[in-house]
Amino acid sequence: MIIYKCNKYPKNTTPTPQSSALFAHLTERINIHMVYFITVLIITTLSVPLGWVQFSQSFTDKAICEKFMKENPREILLDISKWMGTDANGRKIFQGAKKFECMSYEEAVKRNVELGH
Repeated sequence: MIIYKCNKYPKNTTPTPQSSALFAHLTERINIHMVYFITVLIITTLSVPLGWVQFSQSFTDKAICEKFMKENPREILLDISKWMGTDANGRKIFQGAKKFECMSYEEAVKRNVELGH
C-alpha cells in the first residue's frame, strides 16, 4: 500500500532543481512500498452486474503480478467462480470476466465506486 503519496507541490511554491530532485527521490522511495493485486472485472447476476474483485495475495512488483496473472488465467477464473458460489436458486453468480489487471487496492475501490458499488 502507498503510505503517503504526493503528486504535486504545495500551493504557492515554485519547484526548484533541489526540490524537484527531492520530490523524485521521495516518490521513488514511496513507490517501493506499493503493492499490486490480481484484479478482475467480472460479470455477475447481482444487481450491479459488473465489479472489480481482487485476490488477497499481493505483489510488490507489478511485472511479476502481471506475469503470474497471464500464466494462470484458468486457475484465477476457477477461484473466482468457487468464491462467488451460487444464488438462492442454485444459479452461478459469476458469469465471466471482461478484463484482468494488476492494480492497487485504492484503484480497485475507485473503479468499483465508478461502477455504482
